[in-house]
Amino acid sequence: MRQETFLKSKFSFLLEIAIGLLQSFFSFLGILWLILLFERLKNSPSKFKITWASALCYYIATLHWISFALWVEIDKFWWAIPLALVILPAYTALFPALASLWFDRKSPYLFCLSFVALEWTRGWIFTGFPWGFMGHLWLDTHVIQLAAWGGVFPLSFLMIALAARLKSAIIICILTLPLIFLGYENTFFDTKVRLVQPHVTQKDKWDYSKQDQRFFDLISLSTTTDPKVKAIILPETAFTFFFEDFPERVHLIQSAIPKGGYFIAGSVRKDLKPFYGFNLRSSLLALDDQAETVDFYDKTHLVPFGEYVPLNIRHFLPYLAKITHGTRDYTPGIGPRKIALKNFPSFNPVLCYESIFPSEIATNNRADFILIATNDAWFDGSIGPQQHLDLARIRAIEQGLGVVRVANTGISAIIDPKGKVLESIPLGQKGAIDTFIPKPLEQTLYSQYIYLENYFMYAVWIFLIFMHLRRRHK
Repeated sequence: MRQETFLKSKFSFLLEIAIGLLQSFFSFLGILWLILLFERLKNSPSKFKITWASALCYYIATLHWISFALWVEIDKFWWAIPLALVILPAYTALFPALASLWFDRKSPYLFCLSFVALEWTRGWIFTGFPWGFMGHLWLDTHVIQLAAWGGVFPLSFLMIALAARLKSAIIICILTLPLIFLGYENTFFDTKVRLVQPHVTQKDKWDYSKQDQRFFDLISLSTTTDPKVKAIILPETAFTFFFEDFPERVHLIQSAIPKGGYFIAGSVRKDLKPFYGFNLRSSLLALDDQAETVDFYDKTHLVPFGEYVPLNIRHFLPYLAKITHGTRDYTPGIGPRKIALKNFPSFNPVLCYESIFPSEIATNNRADFILIATNDAWFDGSIGPQQHLDLARIRAIEQGLGVVRVANTGISAIIDPKGKVLESIPLGQKGAIDTFIPKPLEQTLYSQYIYLENYFMYAVWIFLIFMHLRRRHK
């Protein structure tokens, strides 16, 4: 009997890895992992260990693509590959494992609630990592549209409760079925944008011997004869030079800008500080048809160890370097905002990593659409870019806004306010598309009251701690 139980357990761990590997996009398939986990917990005396081991298998498979970034400079970062492949998934697996402390087979509601509360905690602690939540698995089902009402955490609760075969979850899923039959027809602004995907590998991106050729390729891709195009949009750090140092290149950029239109591009930027040199920024610049910078946005939520080394760790480990090019850390901006250009729809600018955080979309000053500029070249050939696109689709639903997503290499796309991809440039392909921008829906309930989410989760944590102490007292 013991031998049979061991073999079953071994098989289910392999199945969890397979489920994670199949998550090239966030899909309903992930419920199989939760069902397996519930079956284990019902008969396991060591709930924390079994949950952590189960979640570790799932997250290693789902997040293995993060290690691809380290292969760009393998000679410098070979030592960090085990950290990305194992340590990060092990850390992520701790949160479901902690939720198992509230597991009770007779009443699994507390486990469902604690699982969600710990997802929320993972979303902000140590700068946050809100990737691979259970609510994301509803993408490509009608249920995902509920994100417009309450965001992703109620959907996480519903997914976990459904895996536990709770009647209430089944009833809610049935009640949302009419969403399938609710028709929606997009309307569009009457101006077009040109999305440029240069498909530059990360190794070539900072190769200065190829900088001129990359620049001329960008200008060539940016040039269009369509009179309706009013903005050329390029991805994050499309330009790897400071504009003030290369005025002749800025003059060439001007030749590609539509008359009365704009050139919106990701670039490095010097933020000059008297007596202190300058801060390095990863920015999104908006240039008018005279190639003058009329507005800009500085990336606020930087990638720890990717774009900066946190907590002054360099004081103790002077040889520790950030993964991105150069030795100088990037400096964060001042937060989400809206950019409103003359005779052009306003937009909330978002740079790469920021798009995985619902709170990084400016909601107090709502724009006409969300513009996400990203560089997924770090993860080319992996499942990472597809997952990153899926999170952009969920942001569209939460906000009721269309998304214009432009990637260096990844998946550039136009996404409607219901999260549907209308047009795209596939992963690994160089090109450009001229397309209209979807108009927004009425402001969603979630975007209006997102500030209440944290207060609600504080209350949930107080309730969970009270219930845990009460159970221990008994």
